Amino acid sequence: MGLLDELAGSVLGGSGGARNDQMGALVRGVLDALDDDPGGPGLDGLQRRFDQAGQGDVFSSWIGSGQNRSIGPDLLSQILRGSPLESVTQRAGLGGAAGATVLAQLLPMLIDKLSPRGQMPQQSEVRSTGAEILGGSPFARPASLASVGGANGEKKRPDFSNVRAGSSSTAPPPKPAEPRTYTVAAGDSLSKIAKKVYGDANQWRRIFEANGDKIKNPDLIHPGQVLRIPE
Repeated sequence: MGLLDELAGSVLGGSGGARNDQMGALVRGVLDALDDDPGGPGLDGLQRRFDQAGQGDVFSSWIGSGQNRSIGPDLLSQILRGSPLESVTQRAGLGGAAGATVLAQLLPMLIDKLSPRGQMPQQSEVRSTGAEILGGSPFARPASLASVGGANGEKKRPDFSNVRAGSSSTAPPPKPAEPRTYTVAAGDSLSKIAKKVYGDANQWRRIFEANGDKIKNPDLIHPGQVLRIPE
């Protein structure tokens, strides 16, 4: 069972009222919002929102290694008002009170998994762990992720594999098109570039693999670099 299945099972088992496909869309939306939040970005910005609302100890419990404290849907909605996280439930098809209830159950568990060492992770670690949760292959695996609801704190690392579909044909290959490129700008990351060109930040690895001769560390790209963008 993958990490996304564990999260979905925990929320669905808690009568959150969401389907598995909605849970997948919701987790992906939360991860994208954490990466794009102009107020932070990421978990730092979210922590500031909780601090300003007087709920910093609740957020700290999600980061730390102890038990996660719960938060009510109405209070969470107030804290997230005006942030990219405010609309993730609607985009996942879970609007209104039902969406707020599911997010209030999911967010503590998801942030707990994004901080497996019991401390605030770097943004690169958030992206890496987020890719692992969604079933991808992270470029820099952090410490092993704890199982949801583990009574003894036992940690495990699931094994994910990427399967790509192929095709064959006896017809002559067409003339290759001119490769698409992208020039890195200040503040860019592979996930942000992937979101610009593919509409999905989780496609960053396609860009990384197509530019292995230029990028040795996916977290280190520089303004002015011209990257190949695979179709």
